[in-house]
Order: sequence, then structure tokens, then C-alpha cells
Amino acid sequence: MAEPGRDQYVDFLRSFSLVVVVVWHWMFTILVVTPQSITSTNPIGFNRWLWVGTWLLQVMPVFFFVGGYTHHRAFADYVPGDSRRFLRRRLGRLFLPATFLIAAWVGAGWILEAAADPDWTWSAVLLASSSPPAGRRQSCGTSKPD
Repeated sequence: MAEPGRDQYVDFLRSFSLVVVVVWHWMFTILVVTPQSITSTNPIGFNRWLWVGTWLLQVMPVFFFVGGYTHHRAFADYVPGDSRRFLRRRLGRLFLPATFLIAAWVGAGWILEAAADPDWTWSAVLLASSSPPAGRRQSCGTSKPD
């Protein structure tokens, strides 16, 4: 049962678009691991028609529109001169989930470092937690370009 005043359709659009964005980022990141480095690339350049999927599941406009709509609804309760309280409440809702996400990645880094101890552990954690845009390569580690 939804809270009073919540629009279930808007909640569905926001949830669906967020899931699609996360799944696409995970699907479109290929990590190439060598003893000296970890590099990311994406499969669009290797699969001829995969780019079509990026057009069929184009949800970023929906994601931003729904985010703006929900922020507008939250801002409807704003009282002039109450900016700090409004900002503190909005940031407070993001702080706890972001803290748990960062803690999970740091924990994964500690486990990787304890299990394998590669030189690029912390660069890999940073790379995996911030997938590069499609079509762009990122590299981290101790390797030098040829």
C-alpha cells in the first residue's frame, strides 16, 4: 500500500528507469584484467546491432523528468527562509544509502586485497563503482602504454 499523496505510477517510472540504467551500465562494461592492470571497455563496438538496444531502452529522459517532478512535489512544502531545513532533509535521505554503498565497495576492496593482493585493488574498486561512459576506455593500475 502506497503512502497517502504518493503517485504509484511516478514511483513505478522512477524504479523502472533506475533498474534499466543500472542493468545497462553493468551490461555495457567489460573489465579486462591482467596482472599489471585492469581496463574497461564496452561490447557495443564488438556486437554489430547492440546499439539498437540503447535506443529501445532510452530511459534517461524519463529518469530526469520523474526526478524533477518528485523534487517539485517535495519543494511544494518549502517555506521561504527555510532553505537549510529543506536541503538538510533532502541530503539526509541520500547520505545513509550512499554511505552503505561506499562501505560495500571498500569492503570488497579489502577482501580482494586480502585474497589476491594485486597492485591495482583500489583502482579496480574505484573503476567498478564508477563505470565509464559507453565508448570510452579507462585504465588503471601499474601498466604503461605501449
